[in-house]
Amino acid sequence: MKRNFNEQKDNDDSLSKREPTFSEQVDAVLAGKYNRFDALKVCDTPQILLDAGLQQLPILYTQNHLKDAVHEKSKNNPHWHGLSVEQLKKIPQLLETPAILMDSLNNDGSVVAVLPMRDNDNALIFATIKPNGAGTYEYQLVNSNFMLSIYGKEKGFERYIERAVEENKILYWNKEKSQEIQCAELLMAQGLNILDSNRILHQTNSSVNNIAHSAEKSINQSNLLIEDKIIVRFNGHWGERGWTYDEKEFDIGKPSEALDFYENASLPKGISIHHTNGFVSDAAYARDYLSELIRREHRSSALETHHVLKENEVKNLEIVTQEEFNRIVDALYQEPKPDYKNIPNIIRLPAINEQLAKELGVENANFFLKANVAHVRPERKSVYNQDLRIEEMKGMLDFIRNTNTAYIDSDGRHKNFMLVGFDSKDKAKANKIVFNQDELGNYIVTIGKIQSAEFEKKQYSKVAVGV
Repeated sequence: MKRNFNEQKDNDDSLSKREPTFSEQVDAVLAGKYNRFDALKVCDTPQILLDAGLQQLPILYTQNHLKDAVHEKSKNNPHWHGLSVEQLKKIPQLLETPAILMDSLNNDGSVVAVLPMRDNDNALIFATIKPNGAGTYEYQLVNSNFMLSIYGKEKGFERYIERAVEENKILYWNKEKSQEIQCAELLMAQGLNILDSNRILHQTNSSVNNIAHSAEKSINQSNLLIEDKIIVRFNGHWGERGWTYDEKEFDIGKPSEALDFYENASLPKGISIHHTNGFVSDAAYARDYLSELIRREHRSSALETHHVLKENEVKNLEIVTQEEFNRIVDALYQEPKPDYKNIPNIIRLPAINEQLAKELGVENANFFLKANVAHVRPERKSVYNQDLRIEEMKGMLDFIRNTNTAYIDSDGRHKNFMLVGFDSKDKAKANKIVFNQDELGNYIVTIGKIQSAEFEKKQYSKVAVGV
């Protein structure tokens, strides 16, 4: 089911985690660390665009468009725009103060923002936005105003603006911003200077047109698009009217049933996801997307959810610093016995790799409880040859931040997960940090060593990212 992004965010009363900035998302995409199914969230729709008639929705932007935007320009590909990464990262702020807003001259229902910045070839940067669209964000289809393109317009700019004036496409223009970027083309465009500056001239027709088009498309398809659905087509036959198929419909919440049916359906066959706004994702994308949903469901169901953490104790707890943690480890390793009075009741640990947390399907808030410290004290672990050296223990914060490998223990007794890294001095052993999943995050059950060969057992399911 497609969700309203802002309602979902406002109603989420679980332990909150900071939403990554657009700049951080850009870095993650270019480093190959961003979820391959998700669009980027540029920002929430700025006030000036709301005044121009757009709805308050997140502005989303695809990874492929991002990569095209920063790719070096080439005559062989007009979609490569040669923007710098730093220029691209400024888009959320630039959208708040455009030089011009206008309906597209292509009559395609999009809105064009002329931004107060030039590219490396001194061309003014345009951003094209499709109102009332949809995109995949955090593995869900969400309503959005979708950013179609960000590029520098090099030729015919003055005539382009004159046409927009003639066709009453200008929604807003800001004379001061035009002067700020020394845009002679804007200031010289015939008819623009007689328009009022720095106020909305009229609202866009795009939002109304897109809503009407979506409603019309739903009616034309016999209301198949009222809800998100998976459609499997099978037993195809060629006739006078082309291919016809038998069809079976599945709820979006039952991807396993849909894929099982598809895999065993008679040829020719196909599978697609039908969304509420009329968007249809077909073929390989639909299969990959549904497979990912199934995989995440299986992993999440493999973990038992505990109710140990208390919200009033963990909600505002700061992440422990390395200096503080060193003192805690020294207290734990003190001889002849640990100095428990200098160990806090709850220690908040760093977040794990963000993509790894998504793959595991867990909240990325991690804790170490004093009640479980006794399980990791060295004199107890040494009995089983599982004790960590004190320098390994002090390096645990970096280990949590940087490891990209985990295992889910899915047997009937534990149903938890562990972060794993090999012992630098003994490759036959691995260091493990075992977490229980809690409704408010994850907490350490135990820390120790394990024989590397143990991971070959069927009860362990490997989860790795960036490898």
